[in-house]
Amino acid sequence: MSYKSVVVFNANDLTGGNDDAIAELNKRTATQLGASQLPTGDEERVLDAEKNLWTWPVPTNFVGTRVCYSSSLDRISMPQDVSFESRESFCFTWLHEQAHSTGHSSRLDRKLGNQFGSAAYAVEELIAEMASVLACYRLWIGYDLPQHAAHMSSWVKALKEGGAKELMKVVSEARIAADLIAPEPGGEVGL
Repeated sequence: MSYKSVVVFNANDLTGGNDDAIAELNKRTATQLGASQLPTGDEERVLDAEKNLWTWPVPTNFVGTRVCYSSSLDRISMPQDVSFESRESFCFTWLHEQAHSTGHSSRLDRKLGNQFGSAAYAVEELIAEMASVLACYRLWIGYDLPQHAAHMSSWVKALKEGGAKELMKVVSEARIAADLIAPEPGGEVGL
């Protein structure tokens, strides 16, 4: 995997455009993303994301107050969506747990069940957090980047050894996990 820099402009920041040009830009973007049209409103984007979440093959129990993925049961536990600040927050949390489930031995076979606070536990948390941010982006739903960055920075400190090399491995594995949950447009699900 390699990365390169590109210059990107947000269409909302451009001046002198007109409605026809913006409609054409949206049409081209949707075509490149393999969609008939871009989701328009927040409600539509969240509904589309939730449809994607329900397609993940790992069962989710919506009971209690605990959020976790059990690798021994290959099952996610989540509270009901009304327990969350927003539906986007609910989706993000569910995506985070789905990202953990990609590490199951029947999928990507990452080492799960590590001791809390260990470097191995930190790696898995970083993979799940980064994968869920990528999946949110691909599913067109919002996320609180400063909050997620703060969460990730606490786990980066636990990495100790490996430094940048370990972090690049985490980024690569997060992308692979996100590809399973919410493939890039034109990509295929690996399950």
